[in-house]
Amino acid sequence: MLLDERGTIMSPAKLRRNVDLRPFIPVPNPLAYAALPGLGGPDTPANRGVGIEYVAPSGTRMILSEWPKQNYQLNFISKDLSTTPCVPVIFMHENVAWTSKRGAIMTLIADGSASRGAIEREARRLLARGACTR
Repeated sequence: MLLDERGTIMSPAKLRRNVDLRPFIPVPNPLAYAALPGLGGPDTPANRGVGIEYVAPSGTRMILSEWPKQNYQLNFISKDLSTTPCVPVIFMHENVAWTSKRGAIMTLIADGSASRGAIEREARRLLARGACTR
């Protein structure tokens, strides 16, 4: 599981005790949850993110990672994502990132092979379901 390389896999109950962020859940029954190191600052529950591995409706395994708003710029291809919330931006050729209306940072990657178009479609599905309101 790619998620295991990104953070520490744990149950939802343990995750709630170790991470302050309450994430957007992409599907009813994700495969796994992980606490992710913060993108800046000390390793505290307030700075940690959440990774969720799941199977998208298309059948592709995906990882949605979310981090709370922190005081830094998030530049992807010389664009600060925080200036245009809810607008997905491509990074690393096919992955997608965006910020929510409340400043949470979200990334979407495939665990395995998936086309850029498939990842973009899944990002649009998540945004339509509320991934931007967090």
